[in-house]
Amino acid sequence: KLKALLEHYSKHEINTPLLLPCCYDGLSARMIARAGFEATFMTGFGVSGVNGYPDTQLISYNEMVSAANTVAEGLSSVANANKESSGPIPCIADGDTGYG
Repeated sequence: KLKALLEHYSKHEINTPLLLPCCYDGLSARMIARAGFEATFMTGFGVSGVNGYPDTQLISYNEMVSAANTVAEGLSSVANANKESSGPIPCIADGDTGYG
């Protein structure tokens, strides 16, 4: 869905930026989707902050995966409530330090 959205912007030479407001949990993801944005971005800084950590690579891989799952559930709940056949809006997730 993200690829199609980017191709749409490119094909139609839309001269406005694709806005990706940052989310960090299910509530912020739901608010973004309900506000009508076309996509969102899960911020590592936001996920760290909401868990009480500075953005200094202290958040664990499992905490980041949990946040991504919560964001995905929030986006899906809005799509389901609105009966959107195309599904939830796309979300780009910040992989933080890569955990590799």
